[in-house]
Amino acid sequence: MKLKSVVQSCPCEIKDFIVKCSHGRQASKEGILEVVADTTRRIEAEARFGSDKANIAIVRTIEHSGTDSVSATLVCDGGCEPGIAYSGGHMVACKKTPGKQASEVLEVAPYVPHKGSLGKVAPLSYAVQGCTSGGARSVAVHQYPSEQHEFKIKADTLGFIVGELNDAMKAWGKACLGWSPVEVVPEFTAPVGSVSASNGWKEDEDSWRVYYEVSLMAALDPLFGFKIAINVSLVQCAAASVGIPPCLTKFIDDYALEILIIAELDIECRLQGSVAVKRFTDGKRKVSGKLAFVVEGTFSLGLAAKVGSDYICSVGVIGKGSIAIENENELTVTEEKIAFTPGLKLKPLEFIVEVKTVGFLVKDTTMSNSWKIWEKEKNEWKGDERVLLDLSEVESSH
Repeated sequence: MKLKSVVQSCPCEIKDFIVKCSHGRQASKEGILEVVADTTRRIEAEARFGSDKANIAIVRTIEHSGTDSVSATLVCDGGCEPGIAYSGGHMVACKKTPGKQASEVLEVAPYVPHKGSLGKVAPLSYAVQGCTSGGARSVAVHQYPSEQHEFKIKADTLGFIVGELNDAMKAWGKACLGWSPVEVVPEFTAPVGSVSASNGWKEDEDSWRVYYEVSLMAALDPLFGFKIAINVSLVQCAAASVGIPPCLTKFIDDYALEILIIAELDIECRLQGSVAVKRFTDGKRKVSGKLAFVVEGTFSLGLAAKVGSDYICSVGVIGKGSIAIENENELTVTEEKIAFTPGLKLKPLEFIVEVKTVGFLVKDTTMSNSWKIWEKEKNEWKGDERVLLDLSEVESSH
């Protein structure tokens, strides 16, 4: 008679042990989970360099504190007294519970590192263990500081300097060309926006790891601008050709009839985008981001006519056509390469007609209409990507 061997699994074998952070990220198969708590406090300090009217503002922001939680769930057969314990860290102890499942939410206190480089601090580590009378499983949780630092340079306060420069240029134009039929009006545009840099530990949404990130962001729209308008008075040109004094033709322009040829050139530069370097705890790096430098030029040509005086009643008509060309240069940065892609966009040719009436310098009425010759989407060109630096070859050479 043969005896059959029957192997039965331990009735208290652990079927599943799941450990997650408060954001739903789960520990790895090897039993490791890295976490960064959400910040709850914010400190902001601003320093200005320069005079009261013209200065550059630097804003430093620190986000810190905040608690996190780790949930642990143990599943096994009945009668095994499942329980969840921990060691290390700042957490509250848990007790065993009867039944087939044990669940606990473990609160993690804020991690405030000692002095030193934020990117080189050691994590605060502890173990979360699921136990039954037939065995145990353990997950190592590594907590990294939640501090987030940001330095921002604001350029908006440079507007006063540019305003003073524009006033000086207008005064120069009037002094040099005050009695001529040609008026030149130059105008500069101050930068608007900011440049910022930030650093801190963050959780990787797609894995159990965390990374230390250093990023640079630019949001300057515009970075710089320049506009020049040239107005030529046909009335003053005609009067000068027959010997009428400039003072009399100026009176005619202001109170009777004014006809101008208007030419304008407007150039504006913008810098926008961000680049980030992520360093994971296993030493791997990931570099990504785009910076776009845009130069837009607009040329306008038109004719303006006005009859009457604004002091009593006047009627003016302006007809103008304009065309704009935008050059966008995109810099792409990855861990493999630094690449440059040029682009060109021809915006629609636009015609505008405006009629304006003014009475006693108080009440005015304006009516306008515009027409575009073609659609914007049909006139875009993007060049081939040009690799400026192949980082994969640089790394392989070492």
